[in-house]
Amino acid sequence: MTYFAAFNVDTPGTEARTEEISFVSEVDQTVYISAYTYDPQHIRNGDCGGTSGGSYMYFIDYKTNEWLYPMWGNNHVRPLEMAAGEEISAKLEVYWAPGDLAAHDYSIVVQAEKSPVTIRRAATETPESAHFPVYKLSANVVTWDSNTDGTDESGGNDEGD
Repeated sequence: MTYFAAFNVDTPGTEARTEEISFVSEVDQTVYISAYTYDPQHIRNGDCGGTSGGSYMYFIDYKTNEWLYPMWGNNHVRPLEMAAGEEISAKLEVYWAPGDLAAHDYSIVVQAEKSPVTIRRAATETPESAHFPVYKLSANVVTWDSNTDGTDESGGNDEGD
């Protein structure tokens, strides 16, 4: 998994923050791209709903030209096939209106089938992405079957019948 995250993002006045992003894979694989921000479900309802004041966030990848609207729960691009060395360009734009009580954070996450991709930002401070370590179960990990009726998924039982 590869990610880029920004916290306490300032969008003064009426200026949005735009991130020009690209994704690069070193191998042929399927990738799953997502864009996130804080889920404001308990902030933008009721009396607090008026504080959003025109805040928005959108994300588009230029391979599919699909638009995502993470502030409203639309977070995931459909699975994409990437060839080794392929670069997919994308853009994220976000604006928090003055007085919006939601956390001013966002992230881009890419889950990949075989190996982490690189997220490149055209922006300033930290242009390269970070990778979560790849975890694998050790040989001595036992999978516990929580099925309590004595049958396996095929409808048989555990006694060899």
